[in-house]
Amino acid sequence: MAKSKKSKKDAKAKQADQAKKAEVKAKAKAAAKLAALVDDAKKAAKVAAKAQKDADKAQAKAVAAGAPAPKAKPSEAELLQLALRSTEAKLTDAERKVEALEQQVADFRKRDEQELEEVVADAVVDAAVAATVEEAVIEAELAADPAIDPAAEAEVIAEELDEIVAEAEVAPEEPSHEGEAAEAAAVFASADAGAEPTVTPSELTPPLPEQPADDEPNESWTLLRLRAAAKQRGLTGTSNLPKAALLERLRAS
Repeated sequence: MAKSKKSKKDAKAKQADQAKKAEVKAKAKAAAKLAALVDDAKKAAKVAAKAQKDADKAQAKAVAAGAPAPKAKPSEAELLQLALRSTEAKLTDAERKVEALEQQVADFRKRDEQELEEVVADAVVDAAVAATVEEAVIEAELAADPAIDPAAEAEVIAEELDEIVAEAEVAPEEPSHEGEAAEAAAVFASADAGAEPTVTPSELTPPLPEQPADDEPNESWTLLRLRAAAKQRGLTGTSNLPKAALLERLRAS
């Protein structure tokens, strides 16, 4: 593609150079023709003057010999006028030819300007295409980066959304006094009445599950927090691990 563009530019430059040479040649040719016409006019005037002079001499000799007077011949001024008219006609024809050549040169220039505009437009389009291709290549390289796992990124986003939804959920309704709660209420009622309780309150209250320390990794931590902890502990190869696997890795470290 670059080669074709270069050849096209070279052809246009060559054409412009030829047009300039044609213009110079046409002007030189027109100037030479005008000079020749002027020279012809001068020669015609000299010839007419000499012819008039010879005619005057011949007429004078004929009159001296007693010959009848010849018919009136055109004067020198009339001959010069005829010569000038012929020269003007030739000059007019030369001017028309020069105008045709100038119009041809103007057409060449106009075409060169149009072609130059097309070359500039093509260059702008090529630059835009090159920039678009460069951006596409950069995006493709970023997409192909092994350090970035789309699945892991999607999982992080999904877990963050789940956390946001969980925080926005409505608190559960108050538990009803049925089942074990009703039995506990009966025990406390009998205790208030002075009767011996058959079941102690400690037996009715189930033991609470052991809560892990907040400074140790647990299920309540987000994936981002787990990754930050793995980075602080110097663990490698954890950027693409799911939350469960990353938590096990942290607990084992």
